[in-house]
Amino acid sequence: CIDGIVYTRGWTNTGQGIADAGGQLDLYSTASRTRLIEVITDGRAQLWNGDPVTTLTTRDMAALQKAKGVIVIAIGVGAGADKEELQAMASEPKESHWTTLGSFTSLLKLSEALAEACVPSIQDGSIRRWECQSKDDRSTDHWCANNCYDGDG
Repeated sequence: CIDGIVYTRGWTNTGQGIADAGGQLDLYSTASRTRLIEVITDGRAQLWNGDPVTTLTTRDMAALQKAKGVIVIAIGVGAGADKEELQAMASEPKESHWTTLGSFTSLLKLSEALAEACVPSIQDGSIRRWECQSKDDRSTDHWCANNCYDGDG
């Protein structure tokens, strides 16, 4: 299902996406399980150029899900990702639940790291730009040394 999704550029109704995901969790998951919404965006939530409302709706929808005990992980892709909006969506502790990626090709390695955790979090997420390569010994932690490098380095 996910492999068949084609990336299209355009306007983003992130708040509605979070609401829809939360609705699916309410229907098909119990509160006794770890419930997670992973938001992946290449920019800022907006339905038209200069839209001031959709960002606020996105933050409200994320807050509603977090109040229900849902973990929200926010991942920005590319230079256009709004870091303030990612932080606002992310669960606490913020630094473990949001990050930016240089490109969509980096998403696979980050997804693998998240999938290995019982309670997903992004180690040093808010301060690391995840750029994936086969190996890079400039990195200090074990996972990153085998999978990625800091894009700022």
